[in-house]
Amino acid sequence: MTKVVLTTPASFVNDASAVAQETANNATLVAAFDNTVSRDGTGPNTMGADFDMNSHRILNLPPPASGLEPVRLIDVSAAPGLVGALAKINNLSDLANVSTAKVNLSLVKADVGLGNIDNTSDVNKPVSTAQAAADTVVANNAATATALKANVASPALTGVPTAPTPLTADNSTTIATTAYVKANVASGVTSIAGNAGAFTLGVGLTNAVNDIRISHPVFTNTLGADVALSNIANYFDGPSVAQGTVGTWFVSGSILVTDTVGAAGFTFKLWDGTTLIASSTFGITAANVQLFVSLSGIITAPAGNLRLSCRDFSSTSGKILFNQSGLSKDSTISAVRLA
Repeated sequence: MTKVVLTTPASFVNDASAVAQETANNATLVAAFDNTVSRDGTGPNTMGADFDMNSHRILNLPPPASGLEPVRLIDVSAAPGLVGALAKINNLSDLANVSTAKVNLSLVKADVGLGNIDNTSDVNKPVSTAQAAADTVVANNAATATALKANVASPALTGVPTAPTPLTADNSTTIATTAYVKANVASGVTSIAGNAGAFTLGVGLTNAVNDIRISHPVFTNTLGADVALSNIANYFDGPSVAQGTVGTWFVSGSILVTDTVGAAGFTFKLWDGTTLIASSTFGITAANVQLFVSLSGIITAPAGNLRLSCRDFSSTSGKILFNQSGLSKDSTISAVRLA
């Protein structure tokens, strides 16, 4: 720190000047003490510049508790990562040939299967008991490694798949997984009958161990003529499909309706004749206004044909249209088996 310089009062005759001088000296002392390092930690105790030990030692440092504290020589010596790595390098007798040794040892590892070779002494270990007397690997000797590879017998193959068992005449078992198909489909089979519709295998199937894509059954149907809604109390079926009663199905349908007399209200339902899948209601404001409605949903084990039905609860002059567009697809339903 800077040296403390105090000014001695010239006389105490004039109290004012003496007091002023003593006050200035006190301020100088306070500033000087504030600029020292506090041994007991009294703050502020923060360095404002580099601290020069002038080649003197700092004694009795504790072990570092974080990455921001000074480290001692004993702490570095005990670090297994750095010191251990340096010690491992010393196992190589000729550091000038480290690159060559690494290349040849890798060749031995790949061709013979010795496992991890940590130093040059490992390459002289026998590959197996049967060949211990005749075959050893010498460092930096690719020719020896090649010869050893030729003398090592190839291991017996295990897990070789056997030929798949062809399907029998009874194909009624539900085919639910790819594993089932792989286990039972003979090479060249392209479809499997059974249940509702056929399961079609992916194009290009050559053998039963390939990945197999199964296309689930799809049913679709279009209304072939207008359906008169002649009773306000009854639902009349529009398009429907005969998909069977097995499995889980996604079904989607759409119909076009109108009333030839005037404004009317309609109720729609997608169902299997027993279980409701989806429903809705709409209305038209004038005669011959056309209303297009779509419904969809999922059902398991349907009790009957999947269908989209409609009721005109306002008059008996409503009807489901099949060809108002001129394309004969105005009212259609489709069902896809999911499982």
